[in-house]
Amino acid sequence: MLSLLRTSLRTRAVASPAWARSLATVAPKSLNPFNPDLEASLHLKSGESFVGRSFGHPKSRFGEAVFSTSITSYTESMTDPSYRSQFLVFTTPLVGNYGVPGNLDPANHEPNGPPVMLESNGVQCAGVIVADVAERYSHYQAVESLHEWCDRHGVPGITGVDTRAITTLLRTNGSTLAQIAVGDGHAQRPHDADYWDPAVENLVDQVSTREVYTLNPDGDVKIALLDFGAKANILRSLTRRGASVTVFPWNFDFNKVRDQFDGLFLSNGPGDPKHCMDAAVTLRKTIDEWDKPIFGICMGHQIIGLAAGLDAYRMRFGNRGHNQPVLALASSGNIKAGRVYVTSQNHQCVVAPSLARALSLSPAPSLTSLSLLVQVRARAPGPVPSRLPALLPQRQRRCVTHSPSCSPRCRRVADETIERARSFGRGRHVDPGVGQARLGRPVPPRECRRCVSFSVCTSSSR
Repeated sequence: MLSLLRTSLRTRAVASPAWARSLATVAPKSLNPFNPDLEASLHLKSGESFVGRSFGHPKSRFGEAVFSTSITSYTESMTDPSYRSQFLVFTTPLVGNYGVPGNLDPANHEPNGPPVMLESNGVQCAGVIVADVAERYSHYQAVESLHEWCDRHGVPGITGVDTRAITTLLRTNGSTLAQIAVGDGHAQRPHDADYWDPAVENLVDQVSTREVYTLNPDGDVKIALLDFGAKANILRSLTRRGASVTVFPWNFDFNKVRDQFDGLFLSNGPGDPKHCMDAAVTLRKTIDEWDKPIFGICMGHQIIGLAAGLDAYRMRFGNRGHNQPVLALASSGNIKAGRVYVTSQNHQCVVAPSLARALSLSPAPSLTSLSLLVQVRARAPGPVPSRLPALLPQRQRRCVTHSPSCSPRCRRVADETIERARSFGRGRHVDPGVGQARLGRPVPPRECRRCVSFSVCTSSSR
């Protein structure tokens, strides 16, 4: 191999054959070419500042600084609606080396899936912070650089800063309000009152669909999806499994049309779930009166928790990345007790038990118990409770905070969930308490599979 390399070096002056591979970077598309001399600063409200170089759109912006441990898939992270209004700090040092694909190119779309290749139709984060941005890229599907892409979508970025130090600060102090300042006067820190907190706004309302639409209308199982900021890969995961998916706005009253569907899915989304209490109140009625599967991830998990009488609070810095370990404390379907699952997560808030809140609900339904199915060990200090109180009907309800589509083992949970929803469309569901076979397998008399999660996180009920 070394001799071949030396030969190629000696003959470099010879004309290259037509098939010779070269760097795949295409002609620039940006109106603002990358300027390595344009300085920028990242100012954290906690008092620290970092000076680097600007890329992307050359404008200043406020947001909330969070970090992601993802090594790849920066395009998917940046288009994830859950990152709405946040500055995304990538812990991996080099970002942009494989460019950006043609997101809206029909050739890159899946049949019956959403009309995008990435997670949404544009960049959702407010800014990007990297140690080293790649000015040139190489990938057979790439059509533009990270700089050009950010510039087209009006998103500023900063490179040449110590992302390790920034991440350490965010881990110590928690997610912090920040400003990316570009150009003249970038070193001047803003006043504390100038920092804008996106948590005070209903970010879900900004990213949710405004119109009802259906994907794969000929699917054999009918799934309704409440869009709190759904990633496109969720829709792809459902349609790949033969489901017809009808997408509704986050505050749509599903109870008006619930009899037309075999299952309900609550998607991921950005911000504080308490801005979506209208959805939680509506879902409460669905849980009480509807006997078909309800499953949710991320924001959907939190909405189900609020509907069940639990409380929600902000974590210090959240769980964001493609490598979050989760320990299963109990077995359920494909999830086996004692196993650790590596999951993809992106959430700032979690649900917590609040018996006082539950007992204050009126009318008060029967009080049952909520078994903790899995607990994120990586960043969840304190003891792990084995049983948590919650208000739920006497049947199993489960929900999760991670995305199952990013882990082969967790995808089996999605398969099982769709099959359970499909069983309703075929009239094969058996009520809990009747020890008969369901889906061709014996079911213990006390086990109920009416409502399961699409993936697994902090709560499960019996």
